[in-house]
Amino acid sequence: MTTRGLRYYELVPRVLVCDDERHILRLIQVNLERQGYDVVLHTDHRTVLDALRQGDFGILVIDDDFSNPSTAEILDAISEDLTLASLKVMPMALRLKHKKPPQ
Repeated sequence: MTTRGLRYYELVPRVLVCDDERHILRLIQVNLERQGYDVVLHTDHRTVLDALRQGDFGILVIDDDFSNPSTAEILDAISEDLTLASLKVMPMALRLKHKKPPQ
């Protein structure tokens, strides 16, 4: 399939998903792949910048709860890197609080 000289896979951005919980990664992967995205999973936030620079990614989905370096520090580094200027970033937050039922 082509559109004005571009192949389909050239139109769909590759997505790098970074989270330290494998079940979350898998859930996101399945849903994005169903939508036609090429998804790469990454579990180590300390090396996510290297992975972004080595791959040809258009989108980063990243857990917002990392530390050392924090997600904010990773996002700052991305914004300062001209090679990643066109990267779209989607921080994700998942906060589950279990409340005890009233007694």
